[in-house]
Amino acid sequence: VVSYRCPPGCGLQIFDFKNQRSRVVLGPNVAVLGPSEEFNVLSLSAGKPKVPNALKSIPLMLGPDFITDQIQVETSDHARLNIKYSVNYHFEYDRADEASLNTMFAVPDFVGFVAGGLASRIRTAVAQTGFDDFHRHSAAVMRRAVFGGPEDDGNGQGDGQGGGQGG
Repeated sequence: VVSYRCPPGCGLQIFDFKNQRSRVVLGPNVAVLGPSEEFNVLSLSAGKPKVPNALKSIPLMLGPDFITDQIQVETSDHARLNIKYSVNYHFEYDRADEASLNTMFAVPDFVGFVAGGLASRIRTAVAQTGFDDFHRHSAAVMRRAVFGGPEDDGNGQGDGQGGGQGG
């Protein structure tokens, strides 16, 4: 019998290749494989900066947890900077809905997807900002890049509300 103890705050996906169906086991729990089942091994990005497929894992940490990355950006006046950032994440799901549980595994490398998307938004925002403005208002520029918000009012701080709904 093949089994795996799924830790608390984690989930794992098991694929039944005979019936072509997936099921999800949420921790804390013990997952026992049937005769035609196998664990879905996740290939996640890891390191700073992120390297694709650097981490192999069976359980998916559902959060709250952090993703930390380091990126290089260039301001509008061609100053190059290294930025290290961290973001908090957690998965929202319905324990009773199998489709909801399987959507957590729909993106093969969610860490790389999140880090790449955020890096793109941050690089775009910084590229539109001069070094002096970015140095003075870096938190506001990055907050607006990540969460969106009103157009810049000229002082690099937007409306001072900390952003709105993000995409």
